[in-house]
Amino acid sequence: PKTLNTMTEKTVADQVLVDELALGPTTFHTLELPVLVDSDIGADGMVGLDALVEQRLMLDFENRTIAVDDGRTPQSVLDGVIVVSARLYKSQLILTEVEARGVSVDAVVDTGTEISIGNTALRDKLLNRKTDMIERIEIRGVTGEVAEVYLATIPELKLGSVTLRNIPIAFADLPPFEIFGIADKPSLLLGTDLLEAFRRVSLDFHERKVRFQLKECDRKTIRVRTMPNIASRLAANQSTACER
Repeated sequence: PKTLNTMTEKTVADQVLVDELALGPTTFHTLELPVLVDSDIGADGMVGLDALVEQRLMLDFENRTIAVDDGRTPQSVLDGVIVVSARLYKSQLILTEVEARGVSVDAVVDTGTEISIGNTALRDKLLNRKTDMIERIEIRGVTGEVAEVYLATIPELKLGSVTLRNIPIAFADLPPFEIFGIADKPSLLLGTDLLEAFRRVSLDFHERKVRFQLKECDRKTIRVRTMPNIASRLAANQSTACER
């Protein structure tokens, strides 16, 4: 058994030995992997960050595909792309050009999270508990453990030169914030609810950059639905972002 840190808990999981695993251009040998219940993860397995350190992960939300290639090869040139720099900590990219309502935020792109989640340090900077609407919801981790979070809508979130408005964010002090060393400062896990506002998102672990390609470029402001009954808006402050 080995300690496993998940979104909702820190637990102990049994291990299994895998002789070979191929991921894109890379093949791994003799791996000891934790065993999870398929009904909890919704698949036969999950790709961890340890397998992506020298890779480039392309999430294509328009075509519903995921591609992995060698991060040391040149990046294909895409139109309408916003590049956000990041630092690498424990195999995770932490974005360094993110602001929420004028507050500087350490943000992690978490492709395994369906909703974006901030810690209480961020909540205390953004929300007035007497006036901001907060709804209590539950999230479930890959081990089936449930955690309670509080959902609110923040007026503005900036990712580099892209501004998103009317953004739903859940708040809770979950294990990933401590694991990534950002528990004591305003921090945010960017979930797929926000990532799907873009056409493609490229995570370049080798170059330590995240590239966001806008879904539409013929309009300055784009209306996107990040959650049921919540319509967010996205706009680019950079003129080159909408070049075709």
